[in-house]
Amino acid sequence: MTVKSAVLFLVALAFLLVATGLAAAQTACVEGTILDADGPPIAEMHVLATETTQPFFRTAITDEKGRFTLTGLIPGTYDITTRNVDLGYPDSGDFHFTGTLDRLLVPVPASEQCAPLTIHRTRAGKLRIKLNDQSTGQTIPEPQANFRWAGREGWDQISLFGDILLVPTSRPLEVQVGAKGYQAADIMEVPPLQPGEERLLVLTLQPVGIGCLSGVVVDAAGKPVAGITVQPLLQHDPLNAKLPLRTQTDEHGRFQMDDLHPGLYELFVDGAKKGYDGFSTMKTYGHYPEANVLPSTACAKIRVSLTPPQARLQVRVVDAVTQRPIANFKYRVQSTTPAKGWEVNSITKETLVPPGKPCTLEVRAEGYRTSRRIPLGKFQPREVRSMKIQLQPVGQAATTLSPHG
Repeated sequence: MTVKSAVLFLVALAFLLVATGLAAAQTACVEGTILDADGPPIAEMHVLATETTQPFFRTAITDEKGRFTLTGLIPGTYDITTRNVDLGYPDSGDFHFTGTLDRLLVPVPASEQCAPLTIHRTRAGKLRIKLNDQSTGQTIPEPQANFRWAGREGWDQISLFGDILLVPTSRPLEVQVGAKGYQAADIMEVPPLQPGEERLLVLTLQPVGIGCLSGVVVDAAGKPVAGITVQPLLQHDPLNAKLPLRTQTDEHGRFQMDDLHPGLYELFVDGAKKGYDGFSTMKTYGHYPEANVLPSTACAKIRVSLTPPQARLQVRVVDAVTQRPIANFKYRVQSTTPAKGWEVNSITKETLVPPGKPCTLEVRAEGYRTSRRIPLGKFQPREVRSMKIQLQPVGQAATTLSPHG
């Protein structure tokens, strides 16, 4: 190696070391311990840390001493949640267990020292559900159950984990139990459970049978539309409405769904790439097609007519000063015709917009001035329009907007 080469090598090495040091200084980490409310550490607890202003997250699992480490974090504020359903710990951010919308937000600065964190969790109660068929005496597979705090409206909408329903402790509950194809049991009052307590509920249900639904999806001209996702939602039955139902139309626009719980269903459609969403079945933006499914081998039939395909609006938001993309933003597309008012709110980079209706766009982001309302005029069916919006940081001059299609 020549002297010149050696000098260049040393300069490059020094630069690399400095760059590495700078990169290390810009990283952050969290060292934490998760303890049960009674004191012992919780092993195998799943930890999720999500940065609150950027699409960045890290995960970890606690060891036998309840410890975890999250490394390689970018400096910022993190929303920390913990969960292990098998052990009896639901998601720590679940409102139905905590009774609050508050989150565990932890500031994590750039430092060589990990931010310390101690988390206390309370084990939920467990209701083990065992259902028997009134006619045959056989066990009913796949039970369904809901809980709610006594005296509160609205059910939790949390699915069972096998035959176990996790519930909050130390307060009275109301529980509803059923299964697909069976009449739901009466709402039961359940005395408070203690943390970690498991209680068995044995019930006998009367079978009511199952039905099916078939139909065809057509466009505004009456032509069948293939590749449309159809999602029936059972009405007036919060227990069985939790079951996820969806199918897709074939090349002739037809669909069929078997093994449905009897009842009235509203049908939603989804075909964003073709310009259709849930509003595409609503002629007046106030009614979804309905089908009444009876307990029978003969399918209920329905014809779903779509309105003209919608347009697609693509929104990109940047900092007006640095021109860097703003990851977390929300926007509203709103009608300018009072007699035919409508609005679309979104936090995604693309949304569907009704065609033929003049509208405006307004964009918001935390730490930035809200944009003025940008006139968009009317969209054509299936039109794709891109907008670049520049937002001025709070404290700067007036907001700068740069729409372009």
